[in-house]
Amino acid sequence: MILEATKSNEQEKTSVMSHVLEIIAYLHHSGLIPESIYKYRPHQDNYALQQPPTLHLLSSQILTALSDASWRAHEASVQIAKERMNASYFLGHEIPGSRYKLHVTELAPELWLELVLWSCLHGGWILDGTAILEQMLPREEGSEWNLISWRELLQSKDEEPSSPLRGWQLFGTPIKSNEEDRKLTQRTISSEIVTAFVDGLVNTMRVGVGTRGTDPEGIVEHIKNLKQLLDLHGLSLGSASWDSVMVRLLESGGIAPEKRPELLLSIIDLASGFGTEVGSVNASSANVGNFHEPPYFFDASALSIGFLHRSMRSFVDNGDVAGVITSLQRLQDYTDNNRQRSMRQFFDNLKNTPLLQDQPFTSRFIPIEFPGFECQVPVPLLAKTLDLITESRLLYLGRSLIFSEDLDGPLIDHSMYYNWVMAASIIRFGSVAREEKLVLKIVEITGSSGNGQQARLLHPEILNALLNAQVQLHRWESVQGIQDYVLKNPGYWPRPQVLANFAAALLRLSSDMNEYTRRQKFKARTAFTDFLFSWEALILTSLRNELNCILGVLSSVHQDLKDYCTQFLAFSVRQKVQLSANDFNLVLGGVLDGFGSSKGRETVEMWCYRPPKTFEPYRAPGGLPSMPRFRISKGEEYESRPEDITITQPSGAQLILQGRVRPNRQTIWAILRKVQQEEDVRRASKADLTTETRKEVRDTLKWAARFLYYLGFDYEDIIRDLGSLAELAELEAPPASWHPPLNVSPSS
Repeated sequence: MILEATKSNEQEKTSVMSHVLEIIAYLHHSGLIPESIYKYRPHQDNYALQQPPTLHLLSSQILTALSDASWRAHEASVQIAKERMNASYFLGHEIPGSRYKLHVTELAPELWLELVLWSCLHGGWILDGTAILEQMLPREEGSEWNLISWRELLQSKDEEPSSPLRGWQLFGTPIKSNEEDRKLTQRTISSEIVTAFVDGLVNTMRVGVGTRGTDPEGIVEHIKNLKQLLDLHGLSLGSASWDSVMVRLLESGGIAPEKRPELLLSIIDLASGFGTEVGSVNASSANVGNFHEPPYFFDASALSIGFLHRSMRSFVDNGDVAGVITSLQRLQDYTDNNRQRSMRQFFDNLKNTPLLQDQPFTSRFIPIEFPGFECQVPVPLLAKTLDLITESRLLYLGRSLIFSEDLDGPLIDHSMYYNWVMAASIIRFGSVAREEKLVLKIVEITGSSGNGQQARLLHPEILNALLNAQVQLHRWESVQGIQDYVLKNPGYWPRPQVLANFAAALLRLSSDMNEYTRRQKFKARTAFTDFLFSWEALILTSLRNELNCILGVLSSVHQDLKDYCTQFLAFSVRQKVQLSANDFNLVLGGVLDGFGSSKGRETVEMWCYRPPKTFEPYRAPGGLPSMPRFRISKGEEYESRPEDITITQPSGAQLILQGRVRPNRQTIWAILRKVQQEEDVRRASKADLTTETRKEVRDTLKWAARFLYYLGFDYEDIIRDLGSLAELAELEAPPASWHPPLNVSPSS
């Protein structure tokens, strides 16, 4: 009502505000207006979050206006009763026995809005007050609201210490206050109230206990709206930095970035670029002698870059290559914008600085160190990113990271080639992308002693990368050569990825039974057998679990592979499944290439956990599910576990595996990529799908869409990413309130 009153003419505003004052007076009488809003205690720290003294200094006028409004409301009700009942009431007069009407100083609507907002803050109605502030965002021309920093106003140099402060007179009527002061507060509130609500919103974070608190996604959106309101007037928080708000959001305990990294990208929108906060209106520094220094909390930090690095790491762990690309793009945009602002500020200062005659052009400005000028992505994180890009077969993106000709150079520069973690990732990428010169260059760099001679052994990770590359390319002579090399040089130890790549190669060579494939299959099995027996001691010591899991997957795909794996499973074994998602995805790639998307789906359903309980954190607000009311007992936990996977050998030996593999998003996208390849082949051959095949493809796509939803994707994003496959699956965008039932399995 107050917001609408400020848009109306004087007569309508008076009518609306009379009702507003009646309501506020009733709330005051009911004890709903906190008394603390009228208290003012100056803080020793000038930059502490503090309420302006306006309501404190005008409290007597506020209470007088509310009393007058209550009396007028009572007088009006009595007058109406008198007219209806034709009765005479002595109390129908405002002041019995007096000829004069009491004149009460009119207060501007902006002051009453301040009263309402501070009451919401002190009373704990944070979301209600935030909703009022969000209505002040300009939605059409002429509806703008202004913000004023009372701290800066009261400390301005134009204020003479000997004259009374006029700050509390600004909300008076034009009769009692000059026109300049009234224009200053026309449709204006204090910036301190916006800052206070930003602080209050963080305190309402949901932490998964009961139904208390607000979802972090909603809190972040509200804070972004309030930041927009401050940015429109060139204001910062004044009492803190936006980096500190971002830290508080993350440290509140209501956000699990590893499960919902998308929320980290949303929080990054709160980050201020180079010079934004220091140059704001309410960031003036306290006078210390003749020097002016910004407050300590405006010092530059690398928090925003750290948030983007953490989001990239979470997306990599979840197998979400689209999220990694988005985070990397946001990181580059952030650093580029900071550089542009820095250059613009430098030239503005240079333009405003007078040049002395006969003086050479030199910069007299102190260099500024700002962490946001460089991406500073850690090498291990870049290496994991390149591995995910290689697994997703986004070769053009990998080439741009290594061979980019931008002014800043490639993100993976030449100096990183000497790091064995990055070198191994580049070898894996170069082998898939057929970049032989790049692979040879890495081997030469990592194997040389600095004088061009092969004087030192290759790092075990480099050897594993080379071995994996040759296995993927089905170069079995090279595989045997690498094995002979590592056997003669101690220090090498195999990794689970090598076993997974061998298994994928065996699966790819098990479908087509022409003469060439038979020879390749024989060579592959011979190489795998030689590898297992050559490293039998190390594998049985540290990789027994992974080996048994991989052999179990091979045995469950095809009978011929099961017969081959029998020689390695001579004894009965019972163990837990400890195969990682990345290693399982390598084996799944072999299943998809050798047997198609339908067999890949069956493998995932057999060996991976199914929704919904296992993937509840991915859909929970902030990635943090609610704490259960009752602790699950050991018996209930045992009953709810998935059934054991049993692989029985012809000899009678049994491989019993407990638990499942925890898939990531890349697991499902691998199946979808295979479906797309099959669809492209069908369209190229102009062959029609049979009714049974079409139904099978449609069921697979619907299963994948539901699985991706439980892994954290929104349904609309799934449909957009599926592209033409969404039409094939007959998927349509659901209404905003749609959610898949949590008690339905993905195969339903």
